[in-house]
Amino acid sequence: MFIVSVPLVMGWIKMNRWYGIRLPKSFKSNENWYRINKVGGWWMICASIVLMYIGSLQYLGVIPSDMQTFIIVQAVNLIIVIIPLIAVTIYSRRL
Repeated sequence: MFIVSVPLVMGWIKMNRWYGIRLPKSFKSNENWYRINKVGGWWMICASIVLMYIGSLQYLGVIPSDMQTFIIVQAVNLIIVIIPLIAVTIYSRRL
């Protein structure tokens, strides 16, 4: 997620239907496309850093590996992935 977000933040991805934040508002203009993708890319970079941190804590054994903790961690991971989606949707509606 981190790697695919960097080109979005840098503005390297032209408007297309395969790669980027593809909301109806992002296809209204090139300006919207780049603004929405930059904001969405930053949100995804932040989320991926948090996910990498959680993963490293699991790998190092700081987070227990029992089933109950695993389910809780997966729920938290899901929320972390959903937050950028919600944030960029709200941002795009304000444009």
